[in-house]
Amino acid sequence: MGWETRNGKSYYYRKERTGNRVRSVYIGSGLIGQLSAQTDEQGRAEKDAERRALRREIEKQDAIDSRIDAVCDLTERLVTAALIAAGFHQHKRQWRRKRDEKKR
Repeated sequence: MGWETRNGKSYYYRKERTGNRVRSVYIGSGLIGQLSAQTDEQGRAEKDAERRALRREIEKQDAIDSRIDAVCDLTERLVTAALIAAGFHQHKRQWRRKRDEKKR
């Protein structure tokens, strides 16, 4: 997007993508071109602000997820320790009581 100089005059063109092709669309020169350029710049600034806000939200969610993962890991370790202490073992991802252990 931007101003292009042709034959010594400035013209504002907006670039539009259709599929893989990019085409230049003439918007205007002079006051119309300046107003369109300002409007486009404002739109880009708003989109950037939205992206930054979304990025901050994602970072917050990632921090919460890492805390949840830590709690889940600790819980899994505690359960494993308790089951081993109770005389169980894992066989093909299933907890089973050992055969030689007496029931408590």
